[in-house]
Amino acid sequence: MASSSVTPGEVLGVGPLEGRVMNALWRRADWSSVGEVQALLNSDSQGKPISYSAVKAVLLNLTKKLFTKKRSVGRANVFLPLRSEQEHQRQAVAHIVTPLLRNHRNPLFVQIVSEMVTDQSALAEFERLLAERKAKRG
Repeated sequence: MASSSVTPGEVLGVGPLEGRVMNALWRRADWSSVGEVQALLNSDSQGKPISYSAVKAVLLNLTKKLFTKKRSVGRANVFLPLRSEQEHQRQAVAHIVTPLLRNHRNPLFVQIVSEMVTDQSALAEFERLLAERKAKRG
């Protein structure tokens, strides 16, 4: 959508550093130590390096928020996302859109249509998804 305030790579529902950590975990696609996540974040960063303790704190917070799970390997902890990136996005969007569909269906549809009418590829994707859903019902 043209006026979206979500930037590419942004993770819905978490803060900026938490989002960067989640993206690093999804890219690694395996159990990851604090040091491995820190190294990946710092290799991507053009700014100030992120400390080991900051990455560890974020990973522990993400575990408390049920975004990741943690296990011990020797004296180290390793972390793994509880959901894929696609599943996280789907759940985050559903959390926002479902109440709008229930309580403000027409204004939501009007906004979606007005945003999509200028983006032919988005409109084609929307039409494809509608046809796919109709075929499943049919």
